[in-house]
Amino acid sequence: MAMILALAAVLHYAAERRDPNPRAAAASRAIVDAVDATVAAGIRTADLGGSAGTTAFTAAVIERLRAN
Repeated sequence: MAMILALAAVLHYAAERRDPNPRAAAASRAIVDAVDATVAAGIRTADLGGSAGTTAFTAAVIERLRAN
């Protein structure tokens, strides 16, 4: 989850540079929302008290991204 959110942070940074990029801002928000929705659905890795592996967690986040 940390690496996925790090990507969202990089996109957020890109969105707020001197030449703002609204597509980067939208992508950043979509990633954060997908991660939040995945965790809210109870899909968590072991370090967060869940049983999903990193591949399953990432797949769940990608599924939510594609659904939006």
